[in-house]
Amino acid sequence: MSQSRFEAEAGQVSIANLVGMAPCTKNLVVIGDQMQLDQPIQGAHPGDSGTSVMDYLLGDRQTIPPDRGIFLDRSYRMHPDICRLISEAVHEGRLHSAPRAANPVVKLPPDGGGFTTKEAGIVFVPVLHKGNTRGSPEEVETISEIVGELLARELTDEQGDVTRALALEDILFVAPYNVQVRQLQRALGASARVGSVDKFQGQEAAVVIVSMCASTADASLTSSPKLVPAAVRESFRAAGPERIFQMSQKRHSVDQI
Repeated sequence: MSQSRFEAEAGQVSIANLVGMAPCTKNLVVIGDQMQLDQPIQGAHPGDSGTSVMDYLLGDRQTIPPDRGIFLDRSYRMHPDICRLISEAVHEGRLHSAPRAANPVVKLPPDGGGFTTKEAGIVFVPVLHKGNTRGSPEEVETISEIVGELLARELTDEQGDVTRALALEDILFVAPYNVQVRQLQRALGASARVGSVDKFQGQEAAVVIVSMCASTADASLTSSPKLVPAAVRESFRAAGPERIFQMSQKRHSVDQI
């Protein structure tokens, strides 16, 4: 029997699995975030046995209270303008960026840019379409234009120094449905990093473009309170200097996301 066991990604570990691990160690430390995407479940589990460890421990709380555990309140790679949204949306305002995280940015061109007019943070680009559920050619077209605008812009590092020009491999393209993933891949080419939130978990990029696909906000995945924060955090993990939301819902400001 080991003295201690550390279980990471406890937001995707069920109570049933935790009970199975417990007899193997004297101390069990769980680490995770229940506000990420739910654990994949393919069967029915009685009672709370299929509930994730973090959901079970925290209930309706977004962060762990001081008397239950330790909340890691500092992000070292997420830009403050991105961290602020994530913190207020799913971390009760308790998550903050380290000072050095403010330095990496995507520099604006002399004309100020078209779609993306910020050096860092979140840019909402509304795309009008109707009747789309799992794929949106209109968003694919707009995203292709955004990419053309971004390529060759200058990137800065944690010291604020320009390091190189932005390339296609510096961009992650995230969509909730495989239909849209395939459409984006065809339009952007085989070398583009296109996939779902699950595929990019733990990866990072300078820019993340999120395509929500659906024409209405009541589609199952696009209405999930965890999807957009997860797309940003997991693709950020972080940190990219700039996050670009490509949304189709009837929303017209980042404050309404």
